[in-house]
Amino acid sequence: MKVGLLGPLEIIADDGAAVELPGRKPRVLMAVLACRANRPVSPEVLVDSLWGPTPPRQAEASLRVYVHHLRRAVGTARIDRRTEGYVLRLAPDEFDVDRFRALVTEGRRAVSAEEPVRAGELFHAALDLWRGPALAGLQSAPVLAADAASMEELRLQTLEQRFEVELALGRHDGIVAELRGLISQHPLRETFPGQLMRALAAGGRSAEAAAAFEATRVVLADELGLEPSPQLRQLHLSILRDDSTLQAAAEIGAPVPSRPEPARALIPRQLPAPVARLAGRAASLAELDALIPTSDGAMPIAAIGGAGGIGKTALAVHWAHRVQDRFPDGQLYANLHGFDPAAAPKSPSAVLQGFLAGLGVPAEQVPDGLEAQVNLYRTLLAERRVLVVLDNARDAEQVRPLLPGAPGCLVVVTSRNKLVGLVTAEGARPMTLNLLSVVEAHDLLSLRLGVDRLTSDPSATEQLIESCAGLPLALSIVAARLATNPNLSLTAVADELTHTRERLDLFAGDDAATDVRTVFSWSYQILGEDAARLFRLAGLHSGPEIAIAAVANLTGRSSTHVRPLITQLARMHLLIELAPGRFAFHDLLRAYAAELAGQIDSERGRRAALQRLLDHYLHTTHAATVALQHTVPSLEAWAAAQPGDHAEEFTGSEPALTWLVTERASLVAAIAQARDNAFFTHCWQLASLLQDFLALQGHWHDLRQVQQLALDAAERAADPAAQAMAHRALAYAETLFRHHQLAEHHLRRALALYRRLGDPVHEAYCHHNLDIVFTSQGRRQDALESARQALEGFRHAGDQRGEAIALNALGWIHVQAGEYEQALVYSQRALAIPRHTRDWQCQASILDTIAGAHHHLAQYQLAQDYYREVVDLCQQVGNRHDGAVALAHLGDSHDAAGEPELARDAWQQALDIIETLDHQSSGLGASDGYKKLPDVESLRAKLGPTGRATSPAGQPRRVHKPVRATR
Repeated sequence: MKVGLLGPLEIIADDGAAVELPGRKPRVLMAVLACRANRPVSPEVLVDSLWGPTPPRQAEASLRVYVHHLRRAVGTARIDRRTEGYVLRLAPDEFDVDRFRALVTEGRRAVSAEEPVRAGELFHAALDLWRGPALAGLQSAPVLAADAASMEELRLQTLEQRFEVELALGRHDGIVAELRGLISQHPLRETFPGQLMRALAAGGRSAEAAAAFEATRVVLADELGLEPSPQLRQLHLSILRDDSTLQAAAEIGAPVPSRPEPARALIPRQLPAPVARLAGRAASLAELDALIPTSDGAMPIAAIGGAGGIGKTALAVHWAHRVQDRFPDGQLYANLHGFDPAAAPKSPSAVLQGFLAGLGVPAEQVPDGLEAQVNLYRTLLAERRVLVVLDNARDAEQVRPLLPGAPGCLVVVTSRNKLVGLVTAEGARPMTLNLLSVVEAHDLLSLRLGVDRLTSDPSATEQLIESCAGLPLALSIVAARLATNPNLSLTAVADELTHTRERLDLFAGDDAATDVRTVFSWSYQILGEDAARLFRLAGLHSGPEIAIAAVANLTGRSSTHVRPLITQLARMHLLIELAPGRFAFHDLLRAYAAELAGQIDSERGRRAALQRLLDHYLHTTHAATVALQHTVPSLEAWAAAQPGDHAEEFTGSEPALTWLVTERASLVAAIAQARDNAFFTHCWQLASLLQDFLALQGHWHDLRQVQQLALDAAERAADPAAQAMAHRALAYAETLFRHHQLAEHHLRRALALYRRLGDPVHEAYCHHNLDIVFTSQGRRQDALESARQALEGFRHAGDQRGEAIALNALGWIHVQAGEYEQALVYSQRALAIPRHTRDWQCQASILDTIAGAHHHLAQYQLAQDYYREVVDLCQQVGNRHDGAVALAHLGDSHDAAGEPELARDAWQQALDIIETLDHQSSGLGASDGYKKLPDVESLRAKLGPTGRATSPAGQPRRVHKPVRATR
């Protein structure tokens, strides 16, 4: 695939066909991801790009839909979802911006190597990639506006360099017309008038050169109230005098000096030795390359941030060595010891004394005061090209006095702090280093150990990479251990990392700088007491990410108190901010935080913190379940008597569903953590509350996992009621997976427990669940008997909702038998109950039965009306699974009625949902089970070029009712 942004967005597939993205938002999304190719882009940035500062309430849900459609257009393997955001994977030769930058970089190297002909060819090739203004038509998107401006600036710089080469080669006549055009487009950019004046003068057209200067002077005076720069004025004076130095200037492509150059000072070469080879970081290196100054303007500053051990220094030093030829006046380096408990942070004055010495200033001539030192330092660097690397900075205040004032210089700062002040006030370019990807981690180990050793045991290699969590320091320590012990097998080290309780002990290096625990401690030790406690307790959270409300419950403090503390941890890169209010650890930092909690916080304090967290999840999930009108289990004794100060509340179904979707992974992890820490009641109650959500959203693997944990917790607690509930829920999950014998086994166990407990209502529900299992197996008589037993039990107990469910089950059994009129009798009686009680979920299930009966009676308009009502109700309560089934059946009904376009629209909507459900890989759609999802391939076949299904139009299709199995 080829992606082009140097002009209008262009996507060319592997077969050479253009890929068209319908609508503006998909094009903006693709452009934002492409601008940051191979780097994660957070949902927050993407939402801001698509909708600006006032996004709709369901912006992130809509974003996921757009990403889904984009994956279908460019290939699902192209776009990954990582913890930090979405990543578009592009090779350098697939992206015109990368090709452009690579050619420009090679051209600059050719200039430095005094190969002007080759440099000119490379600059020409780079500029030929442009098809128009960068991101044409998309620049109005806030994020893309900056990207477009950056690309345009690099294009103009490349043009300036190309003209310098042309002047040096004596090709002055060929660039005059082009320069005039550029001056009209960029009248305030002085480089182009200067080059035009030199080209005209070199061709014997001094009068025109003088006129070009006068035109520029007038524009600058009118627009800015400024005079031309000293260099341009000196060039003008040389033209008027017919100065002999002018021809030399034209030949070498440099401005005419206004005075003789002073004697050159020393050229400092202070960079430390680089790593032999750097693994990964291609995107970061390219970002740094783009900052290299090529003309007058603001001095670039790169602020490289990241956690300890992430490889900030290695990147900065490696890149500095790679580009040192671009800074012929030297390279200055200082370790500022911002996060080093063995040494105090270096003062700016101490650093400046070292820099001035490197620049040739005798010690006795170095001024005493900081301000005088700064002035001398900046004076010496004026009009020079020097690279300044400030490593391990504590904060912006430590860095500011060390910034040169010369636009030809470039500063690279590394820090565990985000240096927000430097970004805000000095315009520094923030660059956050993330953990290495699996591929990059593999490359690092390959460089240290050799490819053969890794390929000899690929399974152990994968295990090593996973244990190191993508942290370069951890990978380097493991690689060093293996490299110095050639007889040590990868499997032995991988197993040790996996099974050793004190995980960080295995990442101990020979000195403090190569010991993971010690490196982490340098950030932890400068935290205040409250921030340090928050960091430790956050390590007790086992989910992939944590919200501020959950952190507040862990600490027992308010969200208002916690917010600035967690923001401080994020700025120190001890936590990763994934989205506003949501944070994550990388695995080794989590292990370090939990280890500290075990050492510093009492067992009682840790257990109290974990209970507060579980209380928060339990009661907030209960509130969300009520708001969604999912079935709330009747729990006689809640794990906590009161919801707690920080349980969240919901004003409607939409925010409740959003919270459950966002927190799903953390809730599943919390259930396992509750079981493992003997919070058994929390475990099975939270699993029970999540049952409907996980089933209806299509997270069937999660459903089965948490119910297995719930059953184990209930058995450990010797709680028969909880055991019965878990058995029923597991039967639900196994039914979805078509494991009918297992489902029946769990239901028989639950039925026996409910009989022993004297609970007739739940006995009736078990009979209803059994009728679902029997229907799925085609055991009609057994299904009828179980449904009738359920109906009798519900009526005897006075449970109206249960009665409606049993009547609906009988109706569906008649639909399966082809007795559609009788089915309508049962289902219409069933519908009166939830219509009266406004039980939307039960109502949707009954309406689906009615729709199916009308469809088979060829009453397509009625069927379509009922299916649409089912879809609306499913959307209201977050039932993606049943909504997709209803949409597929709605499409069948339209197709049977001879309405192909409406059929295609419904099938497409169903397919879009089904492709996002996480159980698709199990092939569940291919069954004729009681609760059936159409398989993806059958829907795609229906969406063929004719828009018609494969069966003859007008022939009724057998539909499959989406029935709730356990509620």
